[in-house]
Amino acid sequence: MTIRSQLILLAIGAALPVLAFAILLSIVLVEQDRMTVQRGATDQARAMMSAVDAGLRGAITTIEAITASRRRLRSRAPHPVAIEPTDCVDRADRLR
Repeated sequence: MTIRSQLILLAIGAALPVLAFAILLSIVLVEQDRMTVQRGATDQARAMMSAVDAGLRGAITTIEAITASRRRLRSRAPHPVAIEPTDCVDRADRLR
């Protein structure tokens, strides 16, 4: 075996572990990045769902308050526009 072939084998032997480590490190970093993006997307979806739920709860409570006031108007109560606060609170508690 010539010195040239020995030097080539030495260079390959030195470069191979570095290359294997670089490939392994790349795989690990890509997987971590993928998990971070997935976690961020999940958190953003949960935040949007919470915002939509809060908006819907508010809209439902408003509609129920309007319905309660219409019932009082139809019943011709002494104060037909007066809505008891407990009417809306009880309904809002049921939504949770």
